[in-house]
Order: sequence, then C-alpha cells, then structure tokens
Amino acid sequence: MRIRSLTVAGFGPYKNQEIVNFDEYVNDGIFLISGKTGAGKSSILDAISYALFAKVTRYDGTQPRLRSDHASGTDASFVTLEFTLNNTEYRVHRTPEYERPKRSGSGTTKQASSVEVAVRQPGQYEWQVIAAKEREAAHELSRILPLTREQFSQVIMLAQNDFQRFLLAKQDDRQALLRSLFNTRRFERLEEHLAERSRASGAGVASALELVAQQAAIVSSIIEDAKADSNSGVETLGITSDAESESESSDSTGSADGTGGANKARDASTGQGPDRESESESEPEPEPEPEADKHSLAWFTAQLSLLTEQHKTALRSQDAAASEAQSRSNTLAHLQNIAALQQRRDVARETIAELDRHRESHLADKQQLEDGERAKAAWPFRSAVTRARDSSAKAQERETEARQRFRQHQTDVDEQNDAGAPLAAGELSAAELSTFIQVLAERIGSLSQLVDDEKHLDELNKQLAHSAQLNAEAEKRRLAATEAIVSLPKQRDQLGATILELTATVAGRASLNDRLLELRQQHTAAELAVKTQAALDLAQADESKAITQNASAAAKLDDLNRARLRGSASDLAAALIKDMPCPVCGSAEHPHPAEPDDATVSDSQLEAARAQLDDAFAALADSRGTVTKLSTEAAEHRTRSKSMPVEDIEALINTTLDSLHVLDSAAVQLAETQEESTRIGTAIAFAHEELEHQQQHSQELVARQAALQADHDSIIQRLSEAKGTFPTVAALRETLMRQRQSAAELGTAQEEAAEAHRMLDQALAQLNEQLTQQGFESLQQAEDAHRSPEDLSALKRRVDDVRDAHSHATKTLKSDEFLDLPNEPVDLAEATDAAAQADEALSTATADAAVAAKRMSQVSAVVSDVRQRISNVEQLLSDHEQLRVLSQTLLGNDPNERRMRLETYVLAAQLEEIVAAANVRLREITGGRYTLEHDDGLQYRNTRAGLGLAVRDEHTGLARSPRSLSGGETFLASLSLALGLAEVVTNQAGGIQLDTLFIDEGFGSLDAETLETAMHALDGLRAGGRTIGLISHVEAMKEQIPAKLNIEVTAHGYSTISRGAHTP
Repeated sequence: MRIRSLTVAGFGPYKNQEIVNFDEYVNDGIFLISGKTGAGKSSILDAISYALFAKVTRYDGTQPRLRSDHASGTDASFVTLEFTLNNTEYRVHRTPEYERPKRSGSGTTKQASSVEVAVRQPGQYEWQVIAAKEREAAHELSRILPLTREQFSQVIMLAQNDFQRFLLAKQDDRQALLRSLFNTRRFERLEEHLAERSRASGAGVASALELVAQQAAIVSSIIEDAKADSNSGVETLGITSDAESESESSDSTGSADGTGGANKARDASTGQGPDRESESESEPEPEPEPEADKHSLAWFTAQLSLLTEQHKTALRSQDAAASEAQSRSNTLAHLQNIAALQQRRDVARETIAELDRHRESHLADKQQLEDGERAKAAWPFRSAVTRARDSSAKAQERETEARQRFRQHQTDVDEQNDAGAPLAAGELSAAELSTFIQVLAERIGSLSQLVDDEKHLDELNKQLAHSAQLNAEAEKRRLAATEAIVSLPKQRDQLGATILELTATVAGRASLNDRLLELRQQHTAAELAVKTQAALDLAQADESKAITQNASAAAKLDDLNRARLRGSASDLAAALIKDMPCPVCGSAEHPHPAEPDDATVSDSQLEAARAQLDDAFAALADSRGTVTKLSTEAAEHRTRSKSMPVEDIEALINTTLDSLHVLDSAAVQLAETQEESTRIGTAIAFAHEELEHQQQHSQELVARQAALQADHDSIIQRLSEAKGTFPTVAALRETLMRQRQSAAELGTAQEEAAEAHRMLDQALAQLNEQLTQQGFESLQQAEDAHRSPEDLSALKRRVDDVRDAHSHATKTLKSDEFLDLPNEPVDLAEATDAAAQADEALSTATADAAVAAKRMSQVSAVVSDVRQRISNVEQLLSDHEQLRVLSQTLLGNDPNERRMRLETYVLAAQLEEIVAAANVRLREITGGRYTLEHDDGLQYRNTRAGLGLAVRDEHTGLARSPRSLSGGETFLASLSLALGLAEVVTNQAGGIQLDTLFIDEGFGSLDAETLETAMHALDGLRAGGRTIGLISHVEAMKEQIPAKLNIEVTAHGYSTISRGAHTP
C-alpha cells in the first residue's frame, strides 16, 4: 500500500485547504516532517486514520474535535486520501460532523458527516464511486485493506517511545498491546466458556446427588409407614430400625454397590476432592457417616429386601385365608344346592297340578290355533281377489276417461281431419285406432319443415329491416364523403397562407436567444461587480484601520525604545562615583548626571511591542493584498458587464424575454397550423377512399336485400297453403299432436282394462281352489276362523307354554338328582355366617398383601432409578473432572506446569514471529552482536509465563534483560521490534506491502555514532521503493535529510504545509 496524497481543510490546526503529495518524495525515499511542537505534525497521521477508519487514535475514549477551531461558519471541513493497493487507485473523502450557521435565520445547525469511497482501475481516468454511506464505506474499506485501525496505526506509525515501552514492559502490558493487534480475545472467551462449563458440570453433579437424597427420603417414609402398619409385628415382617439398617449398610462399600461413586459425586458437587499432596496410599479410607450411607445403593437394596420379606409374609397370610374361605364356601354351596333341588321338586309338583285343573281351556286354545293357521294359508288368495277387483274397476274408469278425451280432440279437428266426421266410442277397433294414429303421425311429420320456416320468418323480417337501415346509412356516408371532397381543399389553402405568415414571424428567434444569453452573462458580471465593490469598500476600510494600527504600533515601539534609552542613562548616572572615571566618557567629573525616570522599560515590554508591530504589519500586508485582489476582480467584472447598472440589464432581459414569449406563441401556433394542414390532407385522401368504398358497399347491400325479400315471399306462400283456417302451422301441428296423444292413451287404457278383468278371474279361481284345500266350505267360514297375527301369536304362546311347562315338570320329577333328596328343608343360616366371616378375613389379608406389594413396587422403582442415577453421577463426575482439568490447563493453573494461558500461548507464537522478523534487522544494524529472544519461562515467584523478552549478547554468549541495554542499544532494539511487528501484521493481513511508513521521534537520545547507525538502518528500509516520513526535532537529522515537509504556524494561529528541498 502506497499513500499517494492527502488533502485536508478545516481539520485540526489546518484552516485552509492543504495538500500533501507523498509521490514527490518517492525518489528521496526518506523525508523529514518538521515543525514546532503543536504545529500539526501528528495531525497528518490523524487525518490518514480518520479517512480510512472514521476515527482518530489519539481521541480513543474521548469526544473527538476534528473540525478546526480556526474555521469560520462557511469554511469547509474534509479529508481526502488517495492511495494505491495492488495497482489499483483508491480515494476516500470524509467530512466530520460539525455545527454550521443555518441557511435561513439565526443560530447554527448540525452538519452531518459524510463519506465517499471511489476506485480508479489502471488505464482509467474517471473515478468510480463504490460506497457513499458509512456502513457501505466501512465494508468496502475492510475488504480493500484487511487491517484493523489499531493494526494500521501500529504498523504505519512506528512510535519509538511506544516500542521502547513494549520492549521493556511487563508481560501484562505487552499482552494488552498484542491482544489489540491480533484480536485474541476469542481465546479468552473460550477460557471463560470452559470455566463456566466446569462450574455448570459441578452443579449438575450436586443436583444429581440431591435427587438421590430425595429418593432416600421417599424410601425412609415408606419404611416408616410399613412399621406403623405392622405395629408389634415389625420383627416378624423383617422391618428393622434406621440405626440397624444404616449399621448393616455401612459394611458395604466400594463401586459394586455404588457407595464409592456417590462419595466422589459429593466431593465434586462441593468442589472438594482428595488432596494428592497430603494423601497417603497406605491410609485406610475413612468410614462414611451414617447419613451419607443413605446415598449408597446398598442402603436402598437393604430397604427393598425388608419390604420384599414383608410382602412374602402378607402373601402367606392371604393364602391361608383364601383356603379357609374356599372351604366355608364349598360347604355353603353344597347346602344351597340341596335347598335349590328341594325347591325345584316342589315347584314341578305344583305346576302339574295347576295344568290339570285348566285342561279344557287349554284344549279350546289349541283348536282355535289350528283353525286360524288354516285360514292364514287361504288369506293371501282372498287379498289377491280384493286387489284384482280394485285394479279392474280402476282400469275401467281410466278407459272411460281416455275415450272422453279422444272424442273431445276429434271435435277440435274440423275439415282438416282426413278420418272424416267425429266417431263414436265404439266405432273404432284396436286395429282401426292404430291405423288412425299412424295417419296422424305422417301428417304431423309433413308439417315440421313448415313450422321451422314459420320460426325463421321473424328473423328474416329483422334482416330485411336491418338491410334497409344499412342502405340508408351507406347513402348518408357517401353524401358526407362527397361534401368533404368539395370543402376540405378550400380549408387547406387558407391554412397554407397562415403558415407562410407565421414562418416569417418566428425566423428571428435564434438571434434573440443569443442576445438573452449575452445579457444574462452581463447581468451576472454586474452583480459580481456590485458584491466585489462592497467587499472592496470593506477591505479598504480594513486597510485604513490596519495602517492606523501599524503606525500606532510603530510609534509605541519608538516611544518604548526612547524610554529604554533614558532609563539606561539614569542607571549609568546612579552608578557614577565621585572622582572616579565615567565608564562611558572616562571623565572623573560629573557636572550634570541624568536624573532617574520612574517609567522603566523592561525587555518583555519591548518584545511585546515588537510582536504587536509584527502582527500589525502582517495584518496590513494581508489587507493590502486583499484590496489589490478585490480591485482587480472588480475591474474585470465591470469590463464584462460593460459598466451597465444591474437594473438596466434586467430591463433589457425582460424586454428580450417578452419578445421571446411572443415568438414562442407564434412558434406554437405555427406547429399547430402545420399539424392541422397535414390532418386536412389526410382527410381529403380518406374522403376519396370512403366515397369509392360506400358506392361499392351500396351495390352489395341492394343485392342482398333483394335476395332476402324473395326468400320471404316464398315462405309466406307455403305457409298460407298449409295452415288452412288455423292461425299458424304450429297451431295446426299442436292440435294434431294432441289428437294423436289422446288416441294413444285410449288404446293403452283399453288394453289395461282387458288385462285387469283377466287377472280378476284368475284370482277368484285360485281362491276357490285354496278354500277347498284348507277344508273350508265357504269364504265366510274361512273369514270366521281367521285371526290377526297378534292373536295367533298369543294363542301359540299359550299352547306352547302349557305344553312346555307340563313336559319340564314331568322331566324334572323323573331326574336322578331327586332320588335321594330329603323331604325336610335344610338350614342355611349357620353355614352362611361362617362363609361371610371367612370372606372378610380373606379381604383383609388381600388388602394387606396389596399394600405390601405397592410399597415393594414403589421402592423397587426407586432402587432402579437410584441405580441409574448413581451410574449417571459417576459419568457426570468423570466428565466434570475432564472439564475441570481442561479449564484449569487453559487458565494456566495446575496441571499446566508452564502456567501459560491459552490466549498467552497464541500470543507467544505471534511474539516468536515478531522476534524472528525483528532479529533480521537487529543483527544487521548491530553487526550481529545482539539478537532478541522469546522467553516463555516462569517469571519471578512462579507468576504466569509466555510473553517474556530477552536480549542475547554474542560477546558474552548470555541472554540478559532488555533493561540492561544502553539508550542507543535500546533504540536500535525497539526500532527492530517495531519493524518486525509491522511485517508480521501485514503478512497476516494478506501480505500487504506498506510502501509508506512514518517514524515518530526517538532519535534525541542517540549519540552521533548510534544516530549514524540508525540512519543507515533507515536507509535500508527504503529498499523496494518504500517512502519513510520521519518526525523529529534533532538538528543533525535535519541536516542529513534534505527532503522536508514543513509545518508552519501562521500569525493567525492556524498551520500551513509547504514542501522543503529534496533530491532532484
């Protein structure tokens, strides 16, 4: 990267625009930036930093004040930096935020900052803007120049005092600088992240252990409930006290039962562990506390064993109670079976006796059921006869109605009916009726085309009317075209005359435009002349004031000089001694010694008066320069304005504008007239075409209308012949269709009536046959025997119930189980009470067993959960130990024997690269005597290591502290270190070559020989085309470096930049 030029205005100490062309120093290689302290040497570097990063390094942490205090309200403030990178030119232009006067009214307003980044490729002339917003500019600049502001400031500005401090600094201070340059805080964040994970892991172990303790409390509560329920039977059930259980469980230790893992987990949760330094392998592990045993798996399994034994005991009691209840239940069931058999025997005997008492009634029901079943078989045939008789009557009725409709339709057809006069109902046989229907169908078919023609007649009438309308319209258009052909040429001739007049009018418009442009330029010059004259009047007033002030200052200085001379004479007179020679004239007599004066003039007063005279003279020179400049400008403006007043020029401009407005109106009218003439010409041509078209169209319309009229007359004649006395052929066709329909309906009705009569005869024959088969002599006898389905079902149920009851009772009494049955009833009360007591005892035993099973199941689930949790705790403890060791290692604690943190380790690698790069130059400028070494050993009192520096002296072969170097040696070492750092940073930023470097101070402590060595080293930096700017106050360097950039402070306090001598 080569910085080409820098332009500043209203920035820092620079009020006006100042340009630094660094390309002018390329051949020199080294140039000196000189100026008084506070003149603004470092502000050049501030401007470069501001252009690239919108910040100034010196103002970090404070509110920057970038706008020059010397800039007035209208003065611009900006920084423009041009640089080349990878054969591409870039330009950055920035303006800072500042307060400026409002454009209207009083007060100030904030002028927002702005930025523009432009690029110019090789061979191009124009700049191309690639960013005009702050965010876009920051993105583009970071892409173009991949260095942070801290890195750029460190590698382009080599401050010797800073690098001397870096060379001699403690490790923490050195780490702070390296961290800002290489952005290694991410490694510090990684250390913090692992430390936090280690703490979270320990908390997770503690949480898991707490859950185990909660499960122990649950088990203890279940055991206590079991003891309370067991009452005095604790020993029998195997439930012991907590002390006994804990004593037993304390004998089981080691990883097999989970005790060892739980103890380790408690150590992890509290942050405690075995002390490796004090622990001895021969010492036995202390016995755990009783309360701690509740965290072991052995304690949980012991409690589960107790509850398991209790459950087994409860199951044995349940089995005994179940056996007794079963025995009592069997005895009761045997007696209940005997009682039930006795009851069944008695019921069967009573049933047979009851059936015998109602025998006659049962026989009558049975006869009614048989008669009803026979009538039921004949009943469907009776229903069929009824349905057939109803169908025959309805068919006969439909035939009568159809015959009446047929006669009515015959009456409607008068002489058009080919069949002759109306016929009587009985005059047509089925065959004749069919022939009559066929004749009607043929007649209806012959009328279909005529009906279509009749429908088309209306459309034909509309077409005739439309054709007549089209003929009228065509004739109207033909007449209009004829009229246009006659009138339009006359209008076009009139417009041609108007066009000639307007063309002559607008011909002078170009000369008036030139005159208007000349008058406006003259008006601008006249206004500038007025403004310049006003400024000249003010400048002349300032000049008069400056002349007065300069004369006053000169007079004041003259008065002070005279007063000083008088004071000197009185001082000499006061020093005279009687009869001693005067040191001025040598006379021993002193007749008239000078009298002392109260107004003594000091050197500071004279110096102040001289400074005041210098300022007054400078102000006078500035005023005279301003007057001369303004006088020349005013004369030039008056010449361009031809010395005419602004008002007269404005009057001429207005007159010219009025004339131009008239010509503009004429030009508009000319264009409109020409357009109208063109339109009329087009209309004439169109009228001729339209006339020819309409004549041809009229002929086509007349022929089409004649054809339509002929078609219309033909259809009218055919319809008149066909319809007879009917109003329309469609009406005739509709009447014939109705007659055909009624004839068809009559034929259908006759067929249906004959079929219904046949079906009635068939149903009567089938009914008589069925009555005979069922044994009925008449239909009336069958109807008397008929019963409804509900009555038949009821009769059947009664008959079946009597038969079944008698059969069941008889069968029951003949069963073998009644053979040895005692006649006396058995007593069930005593057996029932005994069975109930046995069942109650079983229920109690079952409930006890269920409670024991539930407790055992709960504790079993807890034991399974605890077994998994203790296994998880051991895994958590293992993971926690790994995290702890890793975190402590990265933090530089045990077991990290070198006590070097991760971030320090990364920075140490960077420092090694810096030292390697620095040693290349340090060996060269020290003749191979000194080299820098990276020291990563432990520091004093085992403090953290990693970023130490030492200097190896080849004369002794030993490394020593950099603080043991002399001032000159320290300068050479720090300069090499600065250059090494710059090289490493730029290499890591993509190998950027910084062709422009600045080195600030640091040369004042060097003797002549060391300074010569340093200058030789700086000459070496010019290799490869580098340009180096040195900021120094050392006079010897000013003599050795002919190329200079001078920063001078003017009498008004702001600074200017000028170029000094350089090598051609």
